[in-house]
Amino acid sequence: MATHTFNITGTIPDNTFDPFGSASAAQAAAIAHADGLVVGLFDDRGNYDASGNTFPTTGGSGTAGAVLKGDVWRISVAGTLGGNAVDVGDTIRALVDTPGQTAGNWATFDANVQQATETVRGTVAIATQAEAEDSGTTNDIDAITPKKWWQAFTSAFTAVGAALRNLATPGATSWIRVNTDGTVTARTASQTRSDLALGTASTVDTGTGSANVPTVAQADARYLRITNGFVLVKKTSSTSRNNNTLTDDPDLFFPMEANKSYTYTITAFIQASAAGDFKSRVTGPAAPTSVFLSQAGFGTTGMTQSNRIAQAYDSTDLTQVFTSNFVMRLLINGTVNNGVNAGDLVFQWAQNTTAAGNPTLVLAGSTVEWSEI
Repeated sequence: MATHTFNITGTIPDNTFDPFGSASAAQAAAIAHADGLVVGLFDDRGNYDASGNTFPTTGGSGTAGAVLKGDVWRISVAGTLGGNAVDVGDTIRALVDTPGQTAGNWATFDANVQQATETVRGTVAIATQAEAEDSGTTNDIDAITPKKWWQAFTSAFTAVGAALRNLATPGATSWIRVNTDGTVTARTASQTRSDLALGTASTVDTGTGSANVPTVAQADARYLRITNGFVLVKKTSSTSRNNNTLTDDPDLFFPMEANKSYTYTITAFIQASAAGDFKSRVTGPAAPTSVFLSQAGFGTTGMTQSNRIAQAYDSTDLTQVFTSNFVMRLLINGTVNNGVNAGDLVFQWAQNTTAAGNPTLVLAGSTVEWSEI
């Protein structure tokens, strides 16, 4: 192995080599460098009670607890910070040193910001008992616990029971009204007539001009449901007709579904003149499976009666001729086994002979009754 010899001449100053001092300085420099690398990074400062509604001012990582950039707290008690609500589990982070109460100097992470829906996972609030029992609420996001559901159900059922207990004894007249909020109310016969705008008489007066005739808005309200049947009462006399063009009566018809069977009765009260007389037809959807149709007119003296029994809808007019102005009743009964075409069974009518100065009317009180077989 080769060896080398070095000759050192001169003097070494006292301050040139200090083994202890140099190490200490290097350590300090290294620490300072490392500290500089983490400035502004997350520094977990623990939990924070936000109920005072102010951002943290102490407890930070700086000297004497000063808040520095990167200091982070977890919310342990909900509150409002910088005008924004924070909940338990949310976190706040200082964006600058000494951020104070300026909302822009802080970042907030909402741990529960996503609202749960039928298709999205997230968090959900629990509805109060009052909300669970409020039939008019529009709240469609809060959850109802089983306990609150049963309490709400019990409350509603109790209301129904209370209404039922208020009913009159057997033999007396009493009614139950279902209100728009889902509750029920016991009503007397007089109150029920008032609710339905049927007036105060014991029976509905179907004559013209009566205050007791239901309006269209009341059931559509021409329809009164009786078991599986309906009765439609013509409220006002039809507009006068002064020609012989057959036209649908605006009231005397009813809808039929495809492939279903019906029985019906049309009672038409008619006022006409000798100059115009009267004609009518009964029509319905095409291609019925079967039809039975019976028509009979009953009128004042001088009437040339025209009746018909057929097994099809009318293809020709049924005419009623008089020697003088007249009133009459036309009674139509029948059954229909409807085919594949849904549609209306309709009563059509007009003058038999155009008589412009002698109007023809189908009067208020005329009816159509029908029921599905």
